[in-house]
Amino acid sequence: MACNSNTLISIVFRLTECIQLMFAFQCLLSYPLQSFVPYEILWNNYLTARWTKILDHEILWSAVLRAAIPWSTVLIAVSIPFLDLMISIVGAFCLPTVGITFPAIMEICIYYNEDRLSRFVLLKNVCLVTIGIFSCILSTCMCAVTILNQLEK
Repeated sequence: MACNSNTLISIVFRLTECIQLMFAFQCLLSYPLQSFVPYEILWNNYLTARWTKILDHEILWSAVLRAAIPWSTVLIAVSIPFLDLMISIVGAFCLPTVGITFPAIMEICIYYNEDRLSRFVLLKNVCLVTIGIFSCILSTCMCAVTILNQLEK
């Protein structure tokens, strides 16, 4: 079966549209599932423990909370003009801190409590903390400069 180039372009274009539609549908259905843990924490630890009136209409308020959590994140994302830059500055601050600095500090604390802290481990972790702090400051400053340059345009 042979087809000309126009037919092939049309098929590829329709397939691309179909894949984009399927991806959007998947996001629509799976995004609220990501809010399940915050929902459980809010519902079980705070709302039902503090407000007994909620228990009178538990199904209604549960549905309202399940809808409010994903919608609140969407509204926050829509309200930030440069969301990609905000995500990069959060990543620039958090990744060096959580990935480099905190594990080194925790290892120092654990080894110190167990009386296993050697000079090598201490030196290694001090170097890691220094690199982590330097990386955090440098990457956060670079993202801040990028945001300022974008705001000036």
